[in-house]
Amino acid sequence: MITTKLDYIQCKLTAIELAMKEDRKSFDQKLSTAVSQLSETIGRNLTALSTQTNKMLTEETANANHERMRDEIQMLLSKQDLAPFMVTSGLNLHSVSFQSCKNNPSKRSGKYLIQPTKNDEPFIGYCEQSSFGGGWLVFQYRFNGSVDFDRNWDYRNGFGNLDGEFW
Repeated sequence: MITTKLDYIQCKLTAIELAMKEDRKSFDQKLSTAVSQLSETIGRNLTALSTQTNKMLTEETANANHERMRDEIQMLLSKQDLAPFMVTSGLNLHSVSFQSCKNNPSKRSGKYLIQPTKNDEPFIGYCEQSSFGGGWLVFQYRFNGSVDFDRNWDYRNGFGNLDGEFW
């Protein structure tokens, strides 16, 4: 009787061990499949992320180049050079000018081409971009007294030099 019970328990134990081995094998296969799928998904996501990053970097570079070129054009233009520049380049000055200093995205103070409307003649103005929140057109700039500001009607057309003192 005890031998029969021991044989029965032995049989049950063998069946349990076999079931556990099958379960472990099934679990290992499912785990391996899940890891493979995750690995593939991560690979696709990394590829997409890399592509997106490269695209963004290209766009940022293009935007920086565009802004740098706009700044260079602004610096090169002067009031006397506007007419020949428009004729020889065929460039629409509205694309390199700003309606006001407030519309200028640059955070650097300096000379910029201002064209309030498409019908107005563009002019070079000094934009204060770093003080008082930026976006200010400077009408008077004095710092060393080299220009005589005791004038009559000269204020109407402006005088001085944008690289020095001016009105």
